[in-house]
Amino acid sequence: MSTFLDDILAAKREEVRRAAAAVPLETLRRRAEERRDRRSFSAALGAEGVRIIAEIKRASPSKGVFKPDLDPAAMARAYE
Repeated sequence: MSTFLDDILAAKREEVRRAAAAVPLETLRRRAEERRDRRSFSAALGAEGVRIIAEIKRASPSKGVFKPDLDPAAMARAYE
């Protein structure tokens, strides 16, 4: 008998499998290397003032989808 978490893991494994099949790993690596909007994590943690690490979630296993059309980058800018 599978549990709620087993179902979530199975769905996530399938999602990862489909994503990996859709975009080759080398393509993802190249895209990551080409990005210029990176910030230094260690510099941010060492800066003056309050430091916050936040998570933006589209959904919760127990509550479902919060906002299906969520734009994570826009939400992060709003939090910032």
